[in-house]
Amino acid sequence: MLNYGFANYIGKVMVEAGEEITAVRVNRGREQNVALAAQEQLAVLLKKGQSLDDVEQQVELPSKIFAPVQAGDQLGILKLVRGNEVLAQVDLVATVDIPKLGLFGTFVRLLQEWLG
Repeated sequence: MLNYGFANYIGKVMVEAGEEITAVRVNRGREQNVALAAQEQLAVLLKKGQSLDDVEQQVELPSKIFAPVQAGDQLGILKLVRGNEVLAQVDLVATVDIPKLGLFGTFVRLLQEWLG
């Protein structure tokens, strides 16, 4: 049984653990964006000779993220999809802490956006 599996299938790592995938805007944070990384390794199992050309990466993010954000907070999901089938998925987590912007900082940012 194991010989059949090793002879006919291959595992392919698509995303390494900790690999940055995207960034997302953070409302009311000292930093305006936070990078999101894969929480763990994302791999798929393929039949030998099967192509990855029709596999798509889909990122699902919430419509709004508000500070404070802690490193390791789950803020999205990365899915590997073929057609309508989800092959694998992994949580996307914040890579750094983003503290909440204070009242003065909020005023300065609003002023910069209004003038710039």
